[in-house]
Amino acid sequence: MRSPARIVALLGPQRFEPTLRSVMDALGMEGRIAAITAGWQERELEDQDLRDHLDDRAVNLELYARAERVAQRDPELARGHRERQSRLRRLQEIYRERLAHGMSACAALARDPAPDDDSRAALDEAIEQVRALDAAHVARIREIHA
Repeated sequence: MRSPARIVALLGPQRFEPTLRSVMDALGMEGRIAAITAGWQERELEDQDLRDHLDDRAVNLELYARAERVAQRDPELARGHRERQSRLRRLQEIYRERLAHGMSACAALARDPAPDDDSRAALDEAIEQVRALDAAHVARIREIHA
């Protein structure tokens, strides 16, 4: 038995210039699609434009509302989730601060009007430091999720 072909279409923002319908038509996609709008949180149900654009083929999964119902039934889970989210937000703040300095160093070294072997090596090292920072950040996030 052959597995179905997987097609990935990367689309930009849809609010002012919706292209989803034309892409779905071009790909021959039929039937209903799942809409995940949880990132909108309290505006999760404000999906009428999307449903209109897709002739009511979109089904809003209401993931944020479902998660809220679970949190109400399980306060311990809700508390743990809030604590983890708080820790992740703080970790992101720290990462962004460190990344800004690393990127600033890379930009300054890349602007060298007369690069020589030493400045090129310094730029390569600065880029590697940013990559190492990224890798360490991903590792910390994985630790928190674990």
